[in-house]
Amino acid sequence: MSSEHVFEVRQLENPVDKFAVNLKKHLYSCRRWKLTSLPCVHALSTMKSRNHKVDDYILEYYRKSRYMAVYKHVIYLVNGSNMWVRTEYHDSQPSKYKKMLERSNKMRDFEQRD
Repeated sequence: MSSEHVFEVRQLENPVDKFAVNLKKHLYSCRRWKLTSLPCVHALSTMKSRNHKVDDYILEYYRKSRYMAVYKHVIYLVNGSNMWVRTEYHDSQPSKYKKMLERSNKMRDFEQRD
């Protein structure tokens, strides 16, 4: 513990590796917490050692209540394409694929020398 919110954490498997965890800023030296918005193992261990609630450090959109709110609406099933109503318009087709001309190796070698 360096301060109230800053910690240095070491792994049991490799005690030489040191990781800095800042609980107040939600930062961790490997940047995993910042990238995923989920605390890593080292941050979790500091939270447990200080008797902090892990839920206080997890963003709302990762919580079950948010998940349930997003999926509370009914998603209606769609019949198979053979049961769709036909329209007077033509079915849309993907655009034609054009293969780009390849440059010869001589051209590439020449460009690299410039």
